[in-house]
Amino acid sequence: MGFAETNGARIYFEAAGEGAAVIFIHAGVADRRMWDDQFAAFAKKYRVVRYDHRSQGKTEGPDGEYDPVKDLAGLMDFLGIQSAALVGCSVGGMVATNFTLTHPDRVWALVLSGSGLGGFENPNSEDDDAYEAEITAAFEAKNYERVAEMEMEMWLDGPKQPKGRVRGPIRELMFDMIMTDLRRGQEVRFTKLEPPAIQRLGEIQVPTLVIIGDADTPDILAIGDVLVNGIPNAEKMVYPGVAHMLNMEIPDQFNADVLAFLPGAAG
Repeated sequence: MGFAETNGARIYFEAAGEGAAVIFIHAGVADRRMWDDQFAAFAKKYRVVRYDHRSQGKTEGPDGEYDPVKDLAGLMDFLGIQSAALVGCSVGGMVATNFTLTHPDRVWALVLSGSGLGGFENPNSEDDDAYEAEITAAFEAKNYERVAEMEMEMWLDGPKQPKGRVRGPIRELMFDMIMTDLRRGQEVRFTKLEPPAIQRLGEIQVPTLVIIGDADTPDILAIGDVLVNGIPNAEKMVYPGVAHMLNMEIPDQFNADVLAFLPGAAG
């Protein structure tokens, strides 16, 4: 574990294991700890790395716009990793996709779990508008506990699922990850890839696995279809009754399926 100083930031990372590299890229409502159930399991077969985005976890960097692709490239250079399999969730999936398009020679496999996608536009529904209004009001009132609860209801439980559906240590960890970010109060935003990834999916030539929980949000479900239809020979797995943070909710199934996919991707 340690810090990689690159692009004006100190990126906190943890690494373990030996062999081909696998890098886990976390969601926007989490930090590197969302991969707790993957880190040791994958390190038995691979050189595993997980890290924190700017403003989240332990990574240190200034406010403002930055390029997460450059941060990941700098981290890989620091660790002496030429090529890696990228496993990304949500925003982490978007970063993984953008990195693959920017540095195709540095990625040997791509696993996209509940992934975001640059350039994807989905018209807001009235439910979306109401949710955004409520969470914005809670944030402006500095009612961070309410913000965290709403984030968990959307991303951990699932938007159409009973509130508090996922309980126990997973919920406690999710709450802590969100609150850590909120308390830091940093304002950062990603540099956009141009042209956006949605227009360039056909360029991706590495083996790709798209993973979706069918209790995720409608836009994430739609993105899953776009990815599978746009990336040549992409595979898709759909888990019933599971929402956005599926690697936390069903870690054994996630680990088994991704570990089964990677050897074939490596050739």
